[in-house]
Amino acid sequence: MGAVVEETDETLLWLELLIEAGLAKKDQTQIMVMEATELLGIFSKSLHTAKNSNGRS
Repeated sequence: MGAVVEETDETLLWLELLIEAGLAKKDQTQIMVMEATELLGIFSKSLHTAKNSNGRS
């Protein structure tokens, strides 16, 4: 799960770099940035939950 969080975060970084470099328009990538941000939150929370419940049964 940690790799998923890292890859999602990196995807956000690249989207932001593309926008800042003028290679992608903000209005065209806004939905992707929003989705990636939401997924990052979900994956991060899942990772946190998995770490905290490890060993509990």
